[in-house]
Amino acid sequence: MIADGIYNPFTGPIYDNKGMLRIEEGDAATYEQILSMKWYVDNVII
Repeated sequence: MIADGIYNPFTGPIYDNKGMLRIEEGDAATYEQILSMKWYVDNVII
């Protein structure tokens, strides 16, 4: 589904592991945003 463009796992809302909203609801991260992510998504414990 991802390869066919049916499902995008980078569609918001996406929060980081500190609770900050990083991608708004309904928005999708751009290719540049994905490549430059320097934060963990919610529920990732380091």
